[in-house]
Amino acid sequence: HFWTNVRTEFDDSYGLRSVEIWNEPFNLDGWGYTCPNPDMYADLVANAGDEIHRADPMRTVKIAISGDLLQQTANSCGTSSDPDGYWRWLRSVLRARSSLRDFFDVLSVHPYTDRAHQGPNDSDGDPQFDLRRFNDILETQRLGGARGKPIWITEMGWSTVCATPQIDNDEQAQWT
Repeated sequence: HFWTNVRTEFDDSYGLRSVEIWNEPFNLDGWGYTCPNPDMYADLVANAGDEIHRADPMRTVKIAISGDLLQQTANSCGTSSDPDGYWRWLRSVLRARSSLRDFFDVLSVHPYTDRAHQGPNDSDGDPQFDLRRFNDILETQRLGGARGKPIWITEMGWSTVCATPQIDNDEQAQWT
């Protein structure tokens, strides 16, 4: 059993307290460039969560699922004109199993902006590209039966290269 081996190998040495079940499972590359499958991801979360909880009945290890919404207009295998395009992944995962909330503890998100020159409170009118998207994540949680699950920011930042206009390291550090 994978989790038993991981727990034995890493827990005592590294103080393992959380595990994310697949970082960014909505990306096409993780599925061999075929359409990501929220039903299969929900099954993976349920199976992994069940095994982890059996090995850790006190639930000291928190299980995170990837709940970010930003990438979904490009990678949901739908069209970017679909008004629900960037909500599709998380909604579909949460709806795939009515009991899914029992198998995970937190949602992990990556609130990168798509516009490198925007600060954390700037807006260009589209909430998927700024921190207002947390409102969408909270609403999707509520609709999917995962209300009250904490949200962890597991990646965040602003690029200092390949952006127009480019920000400098000091500005990046100030915003992060």
